[in-house]
Amino acid sequence: MEVIVFIKQVPSNENLKVDREKGMLVREGVPSIMNTPDKNAVEEAIKLKEKFGGNVTVVTMGLPQAKEILSEAIAMGADQGILVSDRSFGGSDTLATATILAGAAKKIGKFDVILCGMEASDGATGQIPSKLAEILDIPALTCAEFLEITKDTATIIRTNESFKEKIQCKLPLVCSVSTKINIPRIPSEEDRKNAEKSVFLEFSNKELNLNEADIGANGSPTKVAGSYLTPERKKGIIIKGSDEKDAGKKLIIELLSEKII
Repeated sequence: MEVIVFIKQVPSNENLKVDREKGMLVREGVPSIMNTPDKNAVEEAIKLKEKFGGNVTVVTMGLPQAKEILSEAIAMGADQGILVSDRSFGGSDTLATATILAGAAKKIGKFDVILCGMEASDGATGQIPSKLAEILDIPALTCAEFLEITKDTATIIRTNESFKEKIQCKLPLVCSVSTKINIPRIPSEEDRKNAEKSVFLEFSNKELNLNEADIGANGSPTKVAGSYLTPERKKGIIIKGSDEKDAGKKLIIELLSEKII
């Protein structure tokens, strides 16, 4: 089975900063990590390889530093890493990004399953998997908490509001996964060191040959009007009393002092 996993390098949540003038996240000088649900996608891909054989190819779009997460995925058990990078890709919204990633999938050629994380922590749109499937003209199964593949059929289970859905479709397909689907393996130190020696393929637009009107800022119909971090919540307190009645009195006094009631 041939599996492609699209992964993304995102700023660490502990170090998020916003450029208020540009309305964008500050990425330069901020520690970056692999997007959390993408780790689950890599893990699920490796499980498919262990069951069916084949290869797992991880692909990320970004600056050269994004090779760090390709190396991490290789350490987990992926077979090949590809960096998709070009100046013309800068400023891409979700549609332009999906166009570029679809171009990368076509350049790779044969695949049975494309896996992605459900959403990225730095954008949280969750739009890429469905747009990617639409451009490639294959089915999309999203937000999977369970994935099973038998022969040429995929089955997922996902939670939709207050109920669960079970959905099936034929391969090939795009499937986005939630963090509930598995627990990603932790590579050994030896695996990490070996992965650091990996040589990755690089796709620029010279290889993908995409129309520049469809990528980057030119191919992006949506623009970010602004970005901001939500204010930190005031640290809570624990009300203690000699018994429930005493604690209740102290709680009321505290609420009155804070003018909540």
